[in-house]
Amino acid sequence: MRPRILFLLLCSACMLVTVTLRAPASAQAYPEAEGYMGFSLYNNEYGANRHNSPGMQFGAGYNVARYLQVIGDFGAQFHGTPIRWTNGKKVEADSFQFLFGPELKMRNRSAWTPFTHGLVGVSSRSYAVSTGNSTCTGFPPICYQDTFTTASETGFAWAVGGGLDWSTHPAISCASSSLTLCAPS
Repeated sequence: MRPRILFLLLCSACMLVTVTLRAPASAQAYPEAEGYMGFSLYNNEYGANRHNSPGMQFGAGYNVARYLQVIGDFGAQFHGTPIRWTNGKKVEADSFQFLFGPELKMRNRSAWTPFTHGLVGVSSRSYAVSTGNSTCTGFPPICYQDTFTTASETGFAWAVGGGLDWSTHPAISCASSSLTLCAPS
């Protein structure tokens, strides 16, 4: 089984367990802990081109007060490229983020809960880099890169964002709108 499919299945199973085993609210009007999983689209530069890389976001949060939650967020995005190695396999460009920080939730009596967060952590990406060797054939000559090496970067990352949660059930809510800007350094 491909690692990407295994990762997506693992995230789905964790989210199902998180929603099912969510901590019950006692005298408070909000849960003690929350978890989430969702689709992400990460626009990143790999070499000279920008690519949209689809992936998953998974996280959990602990509510320290009615309006304050501490969250941990893990994201993984994968991008297949048209570049092929000499053995015929396609080059993949992958990005991973692990961020944590506070999230402010403006809890109210309606089904809609606005939120905003500021997160810091680490980001890693790997991608193919041309070695500069080209092969040219035909007339007029058509040239293409024929050798690549894999490079990776890891460093500090930060993210700011917010959105709107819609409560569909006492144990389930959907982020009807969420935008987070993540900037790896």
